[in-house]
Amino acid sequence: MLITCAKGTDRRFIVTLRLTGDQLARIIAHNLERKEPPFELLPIAGFKVDARCDGKMLRVMLTRSSGATVRADERLTVATSDFIAGGGDGIVAPAGALGEIRMV
Repeated sequence: MLITCAKGTDRRFIVTLRLTGDQLARIIAHNLERKEPPFELLPIAGFKVDARCDGKMLRVMLTRSSGATVRADERLTVATSDFIAGGGDGIVAPAGALGEIRMV
């Protein structure tokens, strides 16, 4: 799975980090609900995002191309830039504490 955002950054190192399905869904929901810059949507690869309003809450469901749902407790390896993984633009903030970040 890939989360990228190179616009406006001079750091372009690819890193991997471990997230749960719930953490990834929270990152995506936060990105879709942003009311302040940056407004760009995260480029995503490796799964489908289904986002629906449930009252005042946005529900995000992640599904693999096989049709299997990504479980909330499932451990995923995600590739992104070191800028994003290091907290740039607050994109991963909704995930809470991150595990080890590794250079690729």
